[in-house]
Amino acid sequence: ALWLMIEYFERVRWWRGALLGLGLVLMFYTSYTSVGAVLVLGLYSLIVYGRAVWRWWLPGGLFVLLVLPEILKLRLTAVTRVEATQMLTPGSLSEGLYNLFWNWAGALFWLWLGLFLAATILILYRMRAGQRLKLALLMWALAMPLLMYFLNPVLGFFSARYAWWIMPGLALWIGYGLAYLPGVGRLGAGTLLLVMLFTPLPMAEYSIWGDQISTLGDNFSWMRQHVRWGDVMLADAGNACGAPEEWDYYTRAYFPEGLRFIEQPEGHRRIWYVLQGGRQNAELEQAIRARHILQQQSGPARCIFALYEAPPDIEGIVFENGMRFHGADVLDVEGRTLNYPMVRHEGETLRVRLWWSLESALDEDYHIRLSVLNEAQNREVGIINVPPRVIYPVNAASEVSQWLPGIYHIEEHEMRLRASVRSGRYSLYLALFPALTEAFITVAGSDESGRLFLTDIHVKSY
Repeated sequence: ALWLMIEYFERVRWWRGALLGLGLVLMFYTSYTSVGAVLVLGLYSLIVYGRAVWRWWLPGGLFVLLVLPEILKLRLTAVTRVEATQMLTPGSLSEGLYNLFWNWAGALFWLWLGLFLAATILILYRMRAGQRLKLALLMWALAMPLLMYFLNPVLGFFSARYAWWIMPGLALWIGYGLAYLPGVGRLGAGTLLLVMLFTPLPMAEYSIWGDQISTLGDNFSWMRQHVRWGDVMLADAGNACGAPEEWDYYTRAYFPEGLRFIEQPEGHRRIWYVLQGGRQNAELEQAIRARHILQQQSGPARCIFALYEAPPDIEGIVFENGMRFHGADVLDVEGRTLNYPMVRHEGETLRVRLWWSLESALDEDYHIRLSVLNEAQNREVGIINVPPRVIYPVNAASEVSQWLPGIYHIEEHEMRLRASVRSGRYSLYLALFPALTEAFITVAGSDESGRLFLTDIHVKSY
């Protein structure tokens, strides 16, 4: 933007003015703090070019036109920010300036200060030449930090992050002054500056985590892809995911509609448990695992997002053979639980997840019967008779006689609806029977034939 401004004011062409305006717009939408850069460029042109400052009508008008809608949207935020910044206390002027410049200069602060003083002496020594340009650079490098300090209660820009646009002014001031050195001096100064490019920065001073980088943003991004309505989050006090301001930022960024945090797992089916591996609260983890199973997890050891899920019915109902049924989930094609009225079409596949546990070990094996029934016609439009298809625990046997009591067993089945099914309301039923016979095992709530109603299914035929 600085280069475009000089080109535009030195050789006026409308397209240069348009490019300058677009450059300022891009700066603003990259960082709102660019308003400081726009201000300093305006003052620079006023000092250097005097009455020609009227040429800002084209780039300035283009800038205002394209950023005004965003400024209007931010007006309430700006008011709130001013209320907060009025409480800021940057300390004494000398302390504030030292902290500001140190953040930019780092470990070579004193060397940069020496170069700045040397450049200032050389500029003062050659005071007669280029008065306007020197005054403009002096305003940029020295007056702007002072202005930001005294306006800090209103703008809150007196920090290395928000006043970044002052750095080019400092660099130009140093470069302009060192250019007055004789040939050998310029070569030495240039060599020194090149060497300084390769000196390490004290990154621990600039990072929230020191030599580590927080993965909280990646965790929330992954969670956003797997979260379901009604999910809650439980953060273990021992987690090391990030600073409070990171939690605040990412929660708002990925869940603008809100994310509910809880302290105890009781009464919640799907819980996102946040922990640091090996340092979690043992009692809290035990309380979660008592009635929930681990479905999936993501993140490094210091910041794990683990999804724990409980069955639809914690207590469940017991069949006469001792198998306890904890409810069913109807899934979409991607395996996500549907918690709204489900509609299927003729010939489509229905995917169902069943939750079981055992009161005690069984000696006999059992099969599952799932059927979709047209109640009015007492006609089945979809049916399967299969042994259990266990997906949890991993590698568990399908034979019920090999299941372990006291733990959940989850199975999934797919059933294709007939192509000739008509539009209407249908019912999904479950039945359980021994592998060697077809006599249904009864349970509380089953009909006269031994079938247990699970849910309604709406079919739309085209």
